[in-house]
Amino acid sequence: MASLKKSLTYVRTGPGKEFPIKFEINQKGYPVKIIAEFNNWRKVKTKSNLSGWIHTQLLSSFKTGLIVSNTLLKKRPLDSSKELAKLLPDLLTNVKKCKIEWCYIEVTKNKNFFGWVKIENIWGFTSK
Repeated sequence: MASLKKSLTYVRTGPGKEFPIKFEINQKGYPVKIIAEFNNWRKVKTKSNLSGWIHTQLLSSFKTGLIVSNTLLKKRPLDSSKELAKLLPDLLTNVKKCKIEWCYIEVTKNKNFFGWVKIENIWGFTSK
């Protein structure tokens, strides 16, 4: 897993600047799965199963994830815990740490929200 360093990233059809741009991602921190490597290029896959090549200079190891379905941000990693906010699909989150079933995340909107979400509700999660 990796996340994007810039707010505009071009994803190419092959591992090099000579390859045409296949699509672009317009969100800094957007998580991508690395599925192949060639020199300084990584083939990545998005949440919507689009794939293409990105240069390693445009990738970060900073942990981020996307909310996959309506879910609740909890104060503690328990189903019975107090609800802090309702999270909607495709919301970008910063993943701070994870336990077996839960991840502690940060959501940055008008202010920062911190809390726990079940792992299965975060696309792009990795425990490494």
